[in-house]
Amino acid sequence: MGLIPGFEGLDRAQFEAEQSDIRPIRKHFYRRMGPTGFKREDVEASLEQLRTTCARMNQALGDGAWLLGQQYSLANIIAAPLIDRMADLGLSDFWEGEFADVTHWYARMQARPAFKKTFYPGARMSEFLLLAPAIKET
Repeated sequence: MGLIPGFEGLDRAQFEAEQSDIRPIRKHFYRRMGPTGFKREDVEASLEQLRTTCARMNQALGDGAWLLGQQYSLANIIAAPLIDRMADLGLSDFWEGEFADVTHWYARMQARPAFKKTFYPGARMSEFLLLAPAIKET
């Protein structure tokens, strides 16, 4: 949603030379995506995985405030970037209605000082993409 406009006008060979192949660690991810985005079935599979993750989180949160009950743990730290990215992409409806415990968990995560330091203003994709035209012009 956010990256594709930057690839406009690139054919497959240009895309691979200028975008995917210059990112050794993410090369295959970008090649699967291509200059026009992911295939519908890839998107649907990812959304299904997200929904399954939210369902599992919601179930775990039935035992307490955190993913391991009352104990804040590494599990919360690992899950937070996924949920934050999905919220940033406008996909919070995955959990806001059906998985209320995930909604409350995310609010608790956002209130933590470390979360505020990690996801500082300007660090999210939506904020970065808003700045991209200004960066290109300078």
